[in-house]
Amino acid sequence: MNSRRKRLIVGSIGIAYYLAVATILLISFILHFEDYEPFGYFLISVMLLSAIPDVFLYIVLKGYKNPRKLGHIVWAGLTITTCIALYSIKEVDISIICIAWGIIDILRGLDELYTVFFDGKFEKREIPDMIIAFIDIILGVILIIKLDDGLNVHLVAATATLFVFAIRLIVEVSLGLIREKKDAKNRE
Repeated sequence: MNSRRKRLIVGSIGIAYYLAVATILLISFILHFEDYEPFGYFLISVMLLSAIPDVFLYIVLKGYKNPRKLGHIVWAGLTITTCIALYSIKEVDISIICIAWGIIDILRGLDELYTVFFDGKFEKREIPDMIIAFIDIILGVILIIKLDDGLNVHLVAATATLFVFAIRLIVEVSLGLIREKKDAKNRE
């Protein structure tokens, strides 16, 4: 399977994944899921779900060959380890989850900024990544400072970010399909 085909398949899976997680977050926000007892474990699950795509992409797209992707797997590994530790707490407090999630968001934002500026060149196509990185850092700080009060803002922003990721992947996959059709036509 060629690299372009693999990227299209991974992109399609990513679209479905981001849309599913964003929809779950949106439904939980609309239904005021935070009023229920297992809300802490739901939040830990959302944190865990945010790390899975990075691990998947790192392995499938051979991110280990690109040194600027090293931070992604470190961040994802830290997130997974934190989630496992939080799952092991019998009665986890929402404040602890907020602090952990805030720290993880700040680290992810810093990693995204590093990735954007890694090569010393800044390209226009990296503007969405830079904006999302700044939003991650700001929301992480808000989540740490405001704790439970900042959680609703964080969940709304996380939902919006996931929808943005899905839309971006739809555009990338669509452009990849268009390029593939043009290449096929040129080969004929």
